[in-house]
Amino acid sequence: MTEEKKKKKSSGLFLIGFITGPIIILFIFSGKTFVLLREAIGNTLPLFFTPGILEFSLFFLGFLIVSLVNYLRRREEDDEWVILESSENDLSNDKRNSS
Repeated sequence: MTEEKKKKKSSGLFLIGFITGPIIILFIFSGKTFVLLREAIGNTLPLFFTPGILEFSLFFLGFLIVSLVNYLRRREEDDEWVILESSENDLSNDKRNSS
């Protein structure tokens, strides 16, 4: 298995654990968890709808979405480097034109 496949596999396992872990904990402590979530959301949600924080959080969320789309798009495309060949005649003409 190549190194890249190992990294993808390990990151996939991490994400599965990261997502399923809280769900399992939620089922174990379901009665207390819902009360805690309700109180946490009730206390923090009004904070995010204040005008300055709402604008900043929407900007940050939009920036994250654009960055994620850009990252995924660039990962699928090939290398975009372009190498321009130049001859010695071009270099000597540039030196004469700049003098």
